[in-house]
Amino acid sequence: MPGSHGRQPYRSFVALIAPLALSACAPGAPSSPEGTTGTVRIEVSTNGDDMPESYQVLIDDTGARSVPSNGEVSVQGILPGTHDFELTSIPFNCAVDGPNPQGILVLEASTSDVVFAVACEALPLGDLSVSTVTTGEDLDPDGYAVSIDGADQGDIGINDTRIFSRLTPGDYEVELTDLAANCSTQGENPRTLPVFDEQTTPATFAVVCAVITGSIEVTVSTSGLVQDQDGYTVDLDGVSTQDVEPDDRVTFTTVAEGPHTVTLGGIAPNCAVEEDNPVEIDVTAGATYEVEFDVMCSLF
Repeated sequence: MPGSHGRQPYRSFVALIAPLALSACAPGAPSSPEGTTGTVRIEVSTNGDDMPESYQVLIDDTGARSVPSNGEVSVQGILPGTHDFELTSIPFNCAVDGPNPQGILVLEASTSDVVFAVACEALPLGDLSVSTVTTGEDLDPDGYAVSIDGADQGDIGINDTRIFSRLTPGDYEVELTDLAANCSTQGENPRTLPVFDEQTTPATFAVVCAVITGSIEVTVSTSGLVQDQDGYTVDLDGVSTQDVEPDDRVTFTTVAEGPHTVTLGGIAPNCAVEEDNPVEIDVTAGATYEVEFDVMCSLF
């Protein structure tokens, strides 16, 4: 019939463009009409030691998504059909138990499950033993600190040992820091140390401190009729005080270089120092200075 021959080209055109329109929709494309796609729930379970916090999942080699090492995520908007799901970003001490990737059939308006089981072994780990040996004078009063690869690891004493455990085998830069100005390490600092599996690598830092202080030795002698029985006090610069008997001796150590004032106090009213009180002393590092106070006591 002539009318029917006139509609044939239109039917052929529709048949041609229909498959083209379907092929333009990639898996999970956001332009897919609601209800024509499916959802995939990705479940991961990990057991063992030294497990990671998460992995990545690839869908058809694209669209990486993070999934916890023990948990699940749901991915919506996936076109019906079979899709590959691959668990990636797996550390070397872990392995997937079963096929990876997995081919999963996705159905329209439904949820499919893909399950990955991962087993992890304990990482091969080693230890670092860091020791300090300090000699000299005027040793650092508050100790040192240790850094590994530039990260502060806390304090260590001047003659001490600390163990840094569970380190991945490899080379580490170890440094002794926070040394007093008069102290220095002998040998390399920082130094590169290798850590091996199930072994302890020792590292000893030898520190030498130079003398930067002196000493003041104070001698007190008392004479007279009625002597002060409860003794005196010896004051250094108003910041350090020691008790001393009427005939005795006390010493101030680690006195910084420079001028200092020594004062005898707590003297009874009937007693008096016969010479200078206070006494001025200019201290030099490494030297010991003597100060004498002669006290004379009268009857009243």
